Amino acid sequence: MTDTSVLSDLYRRVRALGNRDPDSKIFGASMHQWTVFQLSPEEQAEAEALHGLTLPDDYRWWISEASGAGIGPFYGLLHPLDSQPCADELAGAIPLSDHGCGYFDFLLTRGEHAGRVWVDFREGGGPLTEWYPSFAAWLDAWLLRSFAEWGIEYLGTWKVTEADEPFLVEVAAALARIDAGTDDPTLAQYPLPHDKLRIARGRLALHGGRASEAEAMFEAAAEVSKEPDAMRALGRCEIARARGDHAAWLAAADAGLTASALWWISEKQLLEHRFHALEALGRTDEAAVARAAVAKHDPNDAAYQDA
Repeated sequence: MTDTSVLSDLYRRVRALGNRDPDSKIFGASMHQWTVFQLSPEEQAEAEALHGLTLPDDYRWWISEASGAGIGPFYGLLHPLDSQPCADELAGAIPLSDHGCGYFDFLLTRGEHAGRVWVDFREGGGPLTEWYPSFAAWLDAWLLRSFAEWGIEYLGTWKVTEADEPFLVEVAAALARIDAGTDDPTLAQYPLPHDKLRIARGRLALHGGRASEAEAMFEAAAEVSKEPDAMRALGRCEIARARGDHAAWLAAADAGLTASALWWISEKQLLEHRFHALEALGRTDEAAVARAAVAKHDPNDAAYQDA
C-alpha cells in the first residue's frame, strides 16, 4: 500500500522549490522548467502496454497527481511514452531520468528488487547498481540536494518575505545535513562544495540576526576552500552589508578581488558586492563602471546588461 501522505509532502516541497527558482538555477531546471502535467489513465495504460509491465503504486500516484514528466531529478522525470522498453538486466524497468553522460536511473518493477531505483553508470565504465530503496527515497534525495542548491544560489540576493520563512527552515536543514556529512549516493556521486554550503549557512545566520554564528561559518568556509582569501572576503562583504557599513563592504570586496586564487563565480560575486556597495554609498559614476564590469564578466546575466 502506497503512503500517499509521503508523496504528497514530497510534491509540496517540489512546488515550494519551483516557485522560488525563477532563474532555473537548480540543476536540471533549465531543461524541465518546473513543468507540471499529469498523465491520464489512458496514457498510463498505454505506458504499461509499451513497457510490458504494471506501474508501481507510488509511481502511478506521482504521474497521476503530481507530474507525469518534467520536474524531477537531474534533467527531469522522463515521460514513460517517450522511452523504449528496457532489455536484459533491466527488463521490466521504467526509465526515470537522464543524468547526462549516458547515465540513467530506472525503477524496477519485477523480481526481488521490485520498487527500487537502480542507476546505470556503465557508459562511463561504472556499475549498474541499486541506487535508492524506493521511488519516494529517490525523490527525497533529489530534494535534499536541491534545497541546499537553492541556498547556495539564492541566499544573499533573495528578498525574503514572511511566507518564505518555513521554506528557509527546510533550506537550513538541508544545508546543515549535507555539511555534516551524509551517505546519500547522489551526493557521493555529485557532491556540493563545503565552502559554498557554509557561505549559505552564514547568510542564513545573518538573516536570523546571529552575527557571531555567521562569522564563524564564513571562517569555516574559508578553512575548507581552495580559494580561502576569496571566501573570507565574501564573508566580510556579507557581514558589512548586514551591518549597513557600506565603506567596509566596499573595502572587503576590493580586498577579495586581489586574492591570488579566485574562481570565476567568486570573482563575479565580489564584483557584484563592489557594485552594490558603491551604489549604497551614492557613488553613482563609480557604481555604473562597477556594474559594467559585472556585465563584462558574465555577458549571459541579463540583470547586468544594458548597464
